[in-house]
Amino acid sequence: MKRLFLILFLSGTALSAQEIKPRYAIMDDYVRQLLIDDWDLHAKDSVLLERGYCLQYQLDFWASEIVYRVTQIERAEAHSAGPNGVMFRCPEGPKRATLHIHTANSCLGDEQCFPGGPYAYQCLASPTDYQSLDWSGNAFAMVQCSREAIVSYWPTGAKPPLPEVLRDSSIVKHGRTPPLSTGATRYRQLS
Repeated sequence: MKRLFLILFLSGTALSAQEIKPRYAIMDDYVRQLLIDDWDLHAKDSVLLERGYCLQYQLDFWASEIVYRVTQIERAEAHSAGPNGVMFRCPEGPKRATLHIHTANSCLGDEQCFPGGPYAYQCLASPTDYQSLDWSGNAFAMVQCSREAIVSYWPTGAKPPLPEVLRDSSIVKHGRTPPLSTGATRYRQLS
């Protein structure tokens, strides 16, 4: 019963037990290995920058569960990247999703980032991660927060207003702002 309440609470929608279909996002082994290799390649960089990736997936169905299986990955070209944010674009199309990196940094402002700390390796989607996903129309998105830790997150169903400055762009402000922040924001693209 607690699990059902949590699902209903997180989705913000009242659903009957018959309407709930568990969903999962998984990756083919070689996709996961490409992410691990890229993480290792950048682990010794003097400044860790966020990165974005474009994903393609297939739908699998196991009993009453929906499984989004990531079968392809491509590094997205970043329009802007820093230790606390990235802006990138992925091609539009069916069965597409995005993945972005949460670095091993904690940031207390756009310019005040340091290795480690309470927000390093944060493996949760932020409110702005969810906002970006809601605007993208994608079925899910993913965050990589350490060499082998990758989590998926799902749309909330909300369509928050898009800031006027971003209405003419497919690149949308996106990210997590820690409670102690002076305005640090992560950026990510809507695909």
